[in-house]
Formats: sequence, C-alpha cells, structure tokens
Amino acid sequence: MLYNKTDDIIDSDAWRPIRETKMTDSTSAASSSAAVHASSPVDFKVWACVLCGFLYSEAEGLPDMGIAPGTRWADVPDSFVCPDCSATKVDFEMIEI
Repeated sequence: MLYNKTDDIIDSDAWRPIRETKMTDSTSAASSSAAVHASSPVDFKVWACVLCGFLYSEAEGLPDMGIAPGTRWADVPDSFVCPDCSATKVDFEMIEI
C-alpha cells in the first residue's frame, strides 16, 4: 500500500484512493486480542487414567488407536478405553503439567 500526504491509502492495483479508517479503543482491543490468540500456542491438556496412570496428551493424540494429534478429549469417542488397563473414558481426569 502507498500513502499520500492526506493519509489516504492508495490501492496500488486500482489506483484509487481509499480513506484510512481509524480504530477506536474497543476495536483496537478486540483486534489486538484476536491477534494474540491467533499467534499464541494452542493450550492442549493432558488427561490421566486414575486407575493406572496412563497419560493422554491432546497434542500428541494416539495415532496407533486412530486418534489424530490435536484431538481434544471431548472429541475422543466415548467408546475409548485405556490402552494399558482398559479403563473407560470416565476413568480419566485432566491434570496440570
């Protein structure tokens, strides 16, 4: 984009001036918040089997069991069983690491 002396933005493809819009505080905060969320890493969680201690990482998934990396616990099928002790999905709790 090119700027002329009146702070108009000139679209270089069409060569027509486009008036630059000023952001208000609320618009600025919303867009900067969105930019932070877009650039920040995704907060994946880790879930532990309360019976045997097996850990399910949302970031890693379980590709050998058909669960792709990045699969949230809520999206894991209800028929899921712990690969180590066969506990059901309800026997897992989210843990902080």
